[in-house]
Formats: sequence, structure tokens, C-alpha cells
Amino acid sequence: MRDVALVTFAGFPDGYEDDHLLAGALTRRDLTVEFVCWDDPDARWPAARIAVVRSTWDYFGRVDAFCDWADYVGSVTALRNDARTIRWNSHKRYLLDLAEHGVPIVPTTLVSAGETATLGSGLYVVKPAVSGGAERTTRFASQADLEELAATDDVLVQPYLDVIESFGELSIVCIAGTPSHVVRKVPATGDFRTQEQHGAEVTTIELTDAHRAIASAAFDALGALGLEANPLYARVDAVEVGDELQIMELELIEPTLWLAWYPPAADLLAASIETQLTHLP
Repeated sequence: MRDVALVTFAGFPDGYEDDHLLAGALTRRDLTVEFVCWDDPDARWPAARIAVVRSTWDYFGRVDAFCDWADYVGSVTALRNDARTIRWNSHKRYLLDLAEHGVPIVPTTLVSAGETATLGSGLYVVKPAVSGGAERTTRFASQADLEELAATDDVLVQPYLDVIESFGELSIVCIAGTPSHVVRKVPATGDFRTQEQHGAEVTTIELTDAHRAIASAAFDALGALGLEANPLYARVDAVEVGDELQIMELELIEPTLWLAWYPPAADLLAASIETQLTHLP
């Protein structure tokens, strides 16, 4: 292994292209780097000084195995973000934890698997509470859509927000608890999904005090919950509802950090990793 293991999955065994910028920034700091698949049976995790989770984009299909993996790796080397944060963030009930600590979120109801709930009037989005990439997310969901999904999965129910289709979703990228840059992701015409693989357009926008404030509120909540208050990396996905920003997701496991849209962030993240290495036992 190397100084830094950048953790990926079999779909990108050599790492996602955006993380190549991070690998380059680490190498320029004379740190050795290797991309390693999280479930590689031959991986020697104790030989890495630090393991940084990046593109583990199949984890939600095996979430229990992934969280157990994080527990193990965190016991034999430094893992960032840490295993407790990963386990908490792997199920989107964390949104309710944020709301309980005063963080503005998109109104969210959790329906546990096997439970029944009524949508009522209005337009809704339903999605699995453990998922990624808008997988099995339904816009304009019907009662039947909710019941079908809740038969097997914990489900989030949220109001449909047409502002996402017109103005998009914001991703506030944070390094060591400090926002570095923001991108706006606007869905393809007729779509509502804000991922690039679904045709969304991504642009960099100016970082504002409002972006900093909502990120700070989220990190304060992490501290109040007994988690890392300044995680090595985070992505605060938010939507503008009137004059308020509301969090849709707080990504602390494997978010794309849009480093290519703001290359200095790769150096900021590399510097933060180097700093953490200097404080290891």
C-alpha cells in the first residue's frame, strides 16, 4: 500500500477521473497514492497510512457489508470520513436528525419498510432511504408507487419541487469543514434528476454567505450528534426554496467533489490529508 489509499469500486478500479486531480495534488506533496477497491480481498488496509473513501459507488447495494468494511478499516488505519460518520450517513434518515438540530431540510417523511402511509394531496417524490444516483426515485409518485417501494425498503417521501427543474440543485463542496466552491446542476429538459449521467448540466457559481451558513449549520449538527464536526470532505446538496436554502442531502461518504470545476479544491483537499497524516500516531 501507499501513504494514501483512495478507495474506489470495481466500476472504476483506477479511480474516477475527478479524483485523478486529487491523486496528482497528493503526489506533488511527495505522498504515495494508490486507488484500491473497497471490496478487494487482497487489499492490505493496515499498510496504508490513511484510506480516503472516494468513488465507492456500489456501496448502497451492499450497505451492511460496506459499513462492516468501514468498521474494520477504521480499526487498522485512519479512515476518512470515519466509520461512524459513514454508518450514520448511509441511511437518509439522517435528514431527520439534521432537522431536529435546526438545520433547514426539504420536508421529509420516513416510511419504514412494511409500514403503510398515505400520500394525501399534492405532488411527491419517493425514493429509497438507502440509494444513490436517483436510483428508484419516482417523480409525481402515486400511492401505489409508495406502497410498492415501502413493501421492501425504507422510503423517503418529499414534496416535488419544480424549482429543481428550472433552477437546479446546488452542491456546496466543503473541505475540512470549510466551503470551497459551489456548482449548480440543472436537469436535462423534461427530467428532474441532477446527476451528470442523466444529462444534467453542471456550472460553477459564486460561493456566497448563504452557502457558508447552511454548511455551517449542518456541521454544527454533526458535532451535536457526536460525529466529526469538520469532516475531511463533504458535499451539501441544497435547493433554493423562495429565500431559503434547504438541504436535500448531506453527502459524507462518496460524493463527487467537482474538483475539475474548481481545481484549487484538489490542492486544498491534498493539504488537509497531509495535515491529518502529520497528526497520526
